[in-house]
Amino acid sequence: KTDGDEEYGTVPLLLASDESVEEVSCGALHTLVLSNKGRVFAAGMYNTGAMSVLSKGGFHEVKLSGEPKSDKPSSKKVTAIACGLSTCAVLADGVPYIWGKLGKLSYNIPTAVQF
Repeated sequence: KTDGDEEYGTVPLLLASDESVEEVSCGALHTLVLSNKGRVFAAGMYNTGAMSVLSKGGFHEVKLSGEPKSDKPSSKKVTAIACGLSTCAVLADGVPYIWGKLGKLSYNIPTAVQF
């Protein structure tokens, strides 16, 4: 669908036969899906960076900072996701990653949060 200059996808997510949906989180203008293998997929409007990808037309796997851009599945296992105006994912080792527009800050690539 096109809304002015912005285009967002309506292509459904197709997972491999050995992969299933564990969790879905809906943000203001985007949606995240967490698979049972710890992979995260995003779809929706991409102009705020909340999806971490700049491609259009449906779901795309989210790559966390430090991972090479490729078609291979992510090597980092995510165990929890959350959406709002920005996005958060928590890895199996407890490290949180954030991306999107966070007040005056903007992270287009999921970035580990240091405490």
